[in-house]
Amino acid sequence: MASESFRARLARDPRYYDPQDFERDGDNGRFGHIDGTKIGQMWPSRRELSEAGVHIPRKAGISGGPHTGSSSVVVSGAYRDDIDYGDVLYYTGAGGRDEDDMYGGPAEQSKDQDFHHPHNHALRASFERNRPVRVIRAVIHGGGKMYRYDGLYDVKSADLVKGESGYAICRFKLVRRKDQGDGGQ
Repeated sequence: MASESFRARLARDPRYYDPQDFERDGDNGRFGHIDGTKIGQMWPSRRELSEAGVHIPRKAGISGGPHTGSSSVVVSGAYRDDIDYGDVLYYTGAGGRDEDDMYGGPAEQSKDQDFHHPHNHALRASFERNRPVRVIRAVIHGGGKMYRYDGLYDVKSADLVKGESGYAICRFKLVRRKDQGDGGQ
């Protein structure tokens, strides 16, 4: 729990993290498809995904700011409450956990999430403003993890619900926009 407050302090410290990242339109000013990027395209790392402008944060699963909305999310299986049906995705918001465990795996939920977290606020803003969100999925491909762009989704709901752990989670229902092709899903 102390690590969550430490992380929040670091996020506000301009020596470690640019505070404007929470205010930019989706971190790179772009909502919707990124020119030159095709649905089904894959990247071997979060760094390359970031450099391509598809999802800027190298660790956070939600990109964007609370005033403009979220431009993209990465579905990586980090939260056990995520439910992925392909065209419909129930995405768990950010926060409510201590740091990842010492072996690099995700830590268990240890407290409630809320919409005050800047990333959850950003995704809720996309719901309220009807802004499209790029969905990127972590997939196993050729024996390793890759990041695949799966197209634009609309956020259809943003709710605070009780998660499997017993703690409150921010749950977002995302629905894939029609007429995008299957993109190799």
